[in-house]
Amino acid sequence: MADPMSPAAPIKACKNCARAKSKCSGYIFNTKCERCLRLKKDCGPQPTIIRRYRPLKTTTRIAQLESKLDGLVSILSTETGQHPHCVGDDLRVASDTTSEVPSNTSPPSKTSEPLVDLEQDQASTLLPQPKKFEIFHWPTLPDLENPVDRVIKMLSVCSSIVSKEHEDPETLLNRFRDPLTSQVPWIVIPPDLTASNLLQEKPFLYFNIIMAASSGNILYQRHLGQESIRYIGERLIQRGEKNLDTLQGMTVLLSWYQDHIYQHSQMNNLLQLLLSLLTDLGLYRAPQRSQKHDAFLDQIRPPRKTVEKHGPISLEEKRIVLGCYYLWSCFTFSFSKMEPPKYTANTNECCNVVANAAEQPSDRILVYLVRLQRIAERIRQNNLHEEPAPLKAPVGIYVKLSRAELAAFKNSLPDDLRHNTSILMHYSIAEIQLYDICFSLPFDPNLPLQRTELLYASQASAAAFLDAFYSIPLERYFMLTLINLGQVFQVLTSISKLCLFEGEDLDLAQMRALVDLSGVIERLCQRMEHATALYDSGGDTSTWALCGKKLRQMNSWYEARLLEDSISAGPPLPGALETLATGDGALQFDFDDDFWQGIHNSCDFV
Repeated sequence: MADPMSPAAPIKACKNCARAKSKCSGYIFNTKCERCLRLKKDCGPQPTIIRRYRPLKTTTRIAQLESKLDGLVSILSTETGQHPHCVGDDLRVASDTTSEVPSNTSPPSKTSEPLVDLEQDQASTLLPQPKKFEIFHWPTLPDLENPVDRVIKMLSVCSSIVSKEHEDPETLLNRFRDPLTSQVPWIVIPPDLTASNLLQEKPFLYFNIIMAASSGNILYQRHLGQESIRYIGERLIQRGEKNLDTLQGMTVLLSWYQDHIYQHSQMNNLLQLLLSLLTDLGLYRAPQRSQKHDAFLDQIRPPRKTVEKHGPISLEEKRIVLGCYYLWSCFTFSFSKMEPPKYTANTNECCNVVANAAEQPSDRILVYLVRLQRIAERIRQNNLHEEPAPLKAPVGIYVKLSRAELAAFKNSLPDDLRHNTSILMHYSIAEIQLYDICFSLPFDPNLPLQRTELLYASQASAAAFLDAFYSIPLERYFMLTLINLGQVFQVLTSISKLCLFEGEDLDLAQMRALVDLSGVIERLCQRMEHATALYDSGGDTSTWALCGKKLRQMNSWYEARLLEDSISAGPPLPGALETLATGDGALQFDFDDDFWQGIHNSCDFV
C-alpha cells in the first residue's frame, strides 16, 4: 500500500470541501484543512463508496446480436435484390428456432476443437440457411388472352348482341379497300391479303376495319366501337402494350368516330394517346442517340417492354407518321381546342420518302394531303386576325404570299388528282381560313387590299367546297369521316359570318342573297336524310339524321332573325310578330367559331 505521506500520493479533499466542490488543502490524519479550520467546521475524510459493476443482462446481449443481424440482412438484401421484409421474416423464424437449446446437452469434451468467441458463435448460429431466403415478386395483373383471341371474342360478343346478321369479313375488307382506303391513305391493305391473315398479323387493325366497313348495321358498328375503346384501355393503359397494330387501329377508329362520339366522347384523350404511342415507338422524332448518355441510362433504368427505335423506320411506319400528323391537324382545326401538332424535320423526311417511293396509289394522295394541311397550319399559326391594328400594312403582302403558295400547290398536282374530291375540299378549307382575316379588319379605303374583296373571296371558296361536297354520291356518304363533317361545320361558320356581318363597305342584302344560307342548310339536310335512308344507319339516332335535325333548328332561327331584321327596317308584316314569338324561332344561337366547333361534341347535338 502506498504511503500517504509520500509526495506521490494524491491529496484527497475532505468531506466538507468535496461537498462544496471547493479547493481543499487535504485532510491528513487528525489535522484539519485550511478551509475547515477557517470556517470552524468538523473536518473529516470522505466516506468510501464501493461501486459494484453489474453484468449485462442476457436480453440486452441478444438485442445487440439481433441489431447486428439486421445490418447483415440489409446488406445481403441489397446485393441479392431480395425484399428486406421477406428476408427479415425468415431470419426471425431462424432465430426463434435456434434459440431453443435442449437442457440435457452435454458439455464439450477436452479433445474438441478450440472454443471460439461467444459473439461470433451465436451470430453464425442465428444466420439463416440459403434455402430460407424468398425472392419478393411484385403483384402482377391477371393474364389476358392474346390479341387475336381477344379480338375474336369481342366480335363474337357484338354479334350476339345484335339480332341483324352482319356481312362476312371478306366482304367488309373489300369494302374498306375500295372506297374507304381513300379516306385513310396511310393504311395499305395488299389485294392478296385475306381477312384471316390480316386477323393474325394485325388483330386490332382488323377489328377497326370491320367496324368502319359495317356502316350497314349501325348498332353492330357502335358496339364494335365500345369494344375498341375497352381494348385500348386494357392493352395500352393497363398493360402498356405498344405496337404498330394498336397505332394503326386507333387512327381508323378516330377517322370514323362520328358514330361513337355520343356514347364516349374521348376524342381528346385518344388524340393524346395517339401522340404518346407515336413517341414511345420512336416514330415522332428523327432517330437520335448519344452514346455516352444512353449507355448511362441503360445502366440505371429498369428494363422496358418497348425499346425506342434507333435505326431507320420502314415505309409503313413513315406512312403512319404522316397519318397521325394529318389526323391531329384536322381535328384541332375543326373540333378540338388543343394545340396543333408540330411539323418536325422527321415528318418532312417521311413525306419526301413516301413521295419518292410511291409504292401504292394512295401514297400520292397522302403526301399531297399532308402538304396542303401544312400550308393550312401555317396560315392558322399566323393568327393575324387576333391583333389586326398593328398589322394593317403587311396584311396585303401576307394574303398575296399565301395565295401564291396555294396556287403553287394546286399547279403541282398531277392531272389525275386535280379533281380529287378530298383534295378539293381541303384546298377550299385552307382558302376559307386565309380569308377569315377579313372579319377582323377595319374598313380603310386607303389600303391596297380592300376588305370587300376578301369577303367575296371567302364566299367563293365556300361555294367551291359545297360544289365538291355535293358531287359525292349519296350512296357513298357512309365513307365520309369525322374530318369531312368538321369541314362542313367550318364552311357553315364562314357563310353564317358573311350573312350576319355588317360593314359600311358591304351590301348585306346582296351577300345574303348570294350565300343563301337557308338554302344551303336545307339542301344539306335533305342529302343527309336521303343518305340515311339508303342504308341502315340507326334511323333517327344516326349521326347524319341528328345533324339534319340540328341544322333545321338553326335554319328556323336564322329565318326568324332575317324576319326580325326586316321588321326593324320597315313596317311590320302581317303575322310577323306571332311568328317570332312561337315555334323554332324562339331558339337562340350564336353562329361563331365556338358554336360550330362545339356543336358535334355537345350533348344537345347528339
